[in-house]
Amino acid sequence: MIHRRAFLSAVALLVGGLSVSRLAAANTSAVDFIRGMATRAIGVLKNTANGDKQKREAEFRSIFRENFDIAAIGQFVLGIHWRNANEAQRAEYLKEFETYVVRTYAERLSEYSGEQLEVGRALEQGEKHYVDSLIRRPNGAPPIRIVWEVEKRGGGFKVVDLKIENVSMSQTQRSDFGSFVSQNGGKVDALIARLKQFNGR
Repeated sequence: MIHRRAFLSAVALLVGGLSVSRLAAANTSAVDFIRGMATRAIGVLKNTANGDKQKREAEFRSIFRENFDIAAIGQFVLGIHWRNANEAQRAEYLKEFETYVVRTYAERLSEYSGEQLEVGRALEQGEKHYVDSLIRRPNGAPPIRIVWEVEKRGGGFKVVDLKIENVSMSQTQRSDFGSFVSQNGGKVDALIARLKQFNGR
């Protein structure tokens, strides 16, 4: 479960070491939200280039909390097992889930450089906005298409999912977590313990 690509390890690929370029007609507020988040992440990477992992992780935790709907993503990823969890288990799971994705995010960020993120148009469907983007990779490698799913929250936006080449990261993680819990007798505590083990490395 932990060894497969996680929800935000993909996000790390998108913004780690990227430069952000503009495409024509890419000027909606949802587009600006995604572009601004990527630009901020790039700044964090540059400011922690000396290897200050704790500072980098703290900065990315702040970005994650501000820009992602942690509770909604975590609840979706846990799937049917969320209903079976009590309040204490839910709180502990969300705490470990956040640390898990932030730590994965921070670690993966140091692995990428030279890519270019091109942010395109946003398709609006009710409260949801789907922001199209491309990763331009060096050495002539084929570009990677990413669609960011964001929803309005108050006066701003929050990321609730992203799709890489039409593969939903939250759906992938939901499948991984669901399989792990099912293999451990349907016990959410088993997943929490596994996340703690990963987070405590």
